[in-house]
Amino acid sequence: MAALLVFLWIQFGVPVGTIARFGAYVVLGLAIPGTLLWRAFGPQLRFRAEEYAAGTAVGYAVEVLARIGASALGVPRLGLVVPLCVVAVFAVVPALRSRFRSAADPMPVPLASAYAGITGTVLIWFAYACFRGGAAGGGAGMADAFGGLAMPDKDVVFVLAFTADVAHRWPPEMGYVLGSPLDYHWFLAAHLAAAHDATGIELSTLLVRLALPVMLIVLVVGTGALAVRLSGRPWSGPLAAFLTLVVGEPLITGLTSAADSPRYAAFGNLLAAILYLSPTLTFSMALFAPLAILVVDIVRGTAARGEPGMRSWVLILPLLAAVSGAKGTVLPLVIAAAGTVLAAEAVVRRRVHRPALALLTAASATYAIAYWLVYGGQSYGMRVEPLGVVAQSAVASTFTGHWPAQPGLRVSAVITILMLVFFAAPWSGALLLAARDTRRDPAVWALGGVAGAAIATAVLLYHSGQSQLYFYRNALPLLAAGAAWAIAARLPSGRRGGVLALSLLAAGAAAGVVCAAVFGVRLTIRGVPGFSIGALLRPVLVLALLVAVIAAAASRRRAAVPLALVLVFAGAGSVRVGAQAVYGSALALTGHLGPRTPARAGSELTAARWLRDHSGVRDVVLTNVHCAGGPYAPPKPCDALSFWVSAYTERRVLVEGWGYTTENALMGAARPGRSYPNTLPFWDQALLRRNDAFLARPTRAEALALRQRYGVRWVFTDAGSGPVSAQLATVTTERFAAGPVRVYEIRG
Repeated sequence: MAALLVFLWIQFGVPVGTIARFGAYVVLGLAIPGTLLWRAFGPQLRFRAEEYAAGTAVGYAVEVLARIGASALGVPRLGLVVPLCVVAVFAVVPALRSRFRSAADPMPVPLASAYAGITGTVLIWFAYACFRGGAAGGGAGMADAFGGLAMPDKDVVFVLAFTADVAHRWPPEMGYVLGSPLDYHWFLAAHLAAAHDATGIELSTLLVRLALPVMLIVLVVGTGALAVRLSGRPWSGPLAAFLTLVVGEPLITGLTSAADSPRYAAFGNLLAAILYLSPTLTFSMALFAPLAILVVDIVRGTAARGEPGMRSWVLILPLLAAVSGAKGTVLPLVIAAAGTVLAAEAVVRRRVHRPALALLTAASATYAIAYWLVYGGQSYGMRVEPLGVVAQSAVASTFTGHWPAQPGLRVSAVITILMLVFFAAPWSGALLLAARDTRRDPAVWALGGVAGAAIATAVLLYHSGQSQLYFYRNALPLLAAGAAWAIAARLPSGRRGGVLALSLLAAGAAAGVVCAAVFGVRLTIRGVPGFSIGALLRPVLVLALLVAVIAAAASRRRAAVPLALVLVFAGAGSVRVGAQAVYGSALALTGHLGPRTPARAGSELTAARWLRDHSGVRDVVLTNVHCAGGPYAPPKPCDALSFWVSAYTERRVLVEGWGYTTENALMGAARPGRSYPNTLPFWDQALLRRNDAFLARPTRAEALALRQRYGVRWVFTDAGSGPVSAQLATVTTERFAAGPVRVYEIRG
């Protein structure tokens, strides 16, 4: 797997020396210290690969917390010493030295091959769909960390913008609007900043090339480790990883080409753009899987009475702290899991489940602290709006004829029921755990709490950017692991059970191929020739018939119908996801579903990097770049999602774009209906007018006033973002020019 990853990095322009430095950092700074801590304080896992995945996640947590603490003290590089100190302590203390040797088994070849196949598929898809960029479809490019023709998608550039602020300044801000607080899940940025300091590798290279593939490997193997911990069946691990990736809404559209695909489904699946466009999600899931292993041990009571005993809290507490700022949707799931166990134990067994109470207390306290210290006590525009999720559903568009949709309560309820039934099918195998021999396991109740929280938040909450769906997405690995556990509990033990599970998945995949070829339905708008509700349901009916046939053939087996349902729908889902990955992703990401950020020539990136290399980290930049779609020209709405100046200069900007800020989100939430907040006017119009007035009518006095009041030392202009007065060169000093870009310095 390492060889494949190195090959893909080289294929997409990463120098061999950069790969070597990053690889050494991952092994020495993350994997080794984290694995040592896991072996000392965590439960004994079945296989060494599982230890390495869980340990790397612990390494992320230790690194992030050390970086934040060191930054708060004013010496951010001091955080790099902490992982090295961990290794040193284990090397010096005799009682800990044995942890350098693993007590886990090497993974058998068939099992390792299954993991390799899943992980390799994910990495190859990820590289060719998310690294290749404009070459695939001719649209705006997706990923250029090395001075080529285009920038990443606006969401990735947004993360890069605040990552630059976390890397260079404290306390961090958004970066692209001076003084705008970073009330956001930004702990990924702390990891990237630490990696940058440790390796000297550019932040953009770390984000868009190097960091995410490693997290994907940790996610796949960590999810498998959770399933094995739940079920005790080794083959349930790859099955859980597979289910995590193929979960999605039903197969309701033709899959012959990306151009025929509908718009994004509301829930979607993980093997899609979301793993790249939301790197904070990928990071949080990599941390969440091993945390879930510890949660399972806590609620089962293993950590209270057996090895490793109460020592597991040494890992639980830092992992809780790390996930609190990795993604704001993780800790509520932990709270739901612990609270459900506590309530179920009180009702069924009439006792207080002390470990669950301790976990609930720790998670709730961590969430409360993070809510105020990390998120500034802000909701970021999230609000209670039942059934609001249908506004961004492909199914909703068939009922309403447009997207986003406001179909009304009755139709919304129908759409929501369809979505919840179908997207839940691949992981609803957890319902099999209600059988007598498993339903009293507290881990079942914990999974039920996670599932309930995932569904409730998706149905009851609404955010203009559909951010409420991240509760569901973060829950997917846990729910998939629960489904794999349930399937393993209902199939024969040993290799026979794995073969039977694989056969049912293959049957579902075959049905998916038939449905795609024979019953393909296009759902873009109302009025498509031949569209009807019957056409929508026909593929589902074919799958239901196949389930009935398999269930009849296996009628002597207990729970045959739900077992067949889960595996067949999962197999069919794999066809949908596979077709999307192979045929559609590159075009979808760079064509009609591509980024709003226009392609930027190498001259823009060159100028931004020149400014980064010739300015101080406290310098402030003034720019005429505000809108993602072109010049700022009121009263025309501005799609204020431009972040590239602050991202690539790694300097704070007086006013660049203003989307994705707390102030902007709150303005959007205060307006009736589903307004798109990123097209709302900037909240400080006086500051924006002063910014643009200086560029239109520059004077020496105003230049000095801007420097005195706001710390503005540099002016960065792009001719493609609007005209700038020629007088600017007379009141400032031109320092750099590249194509349409000019960089000026305010001296005085």
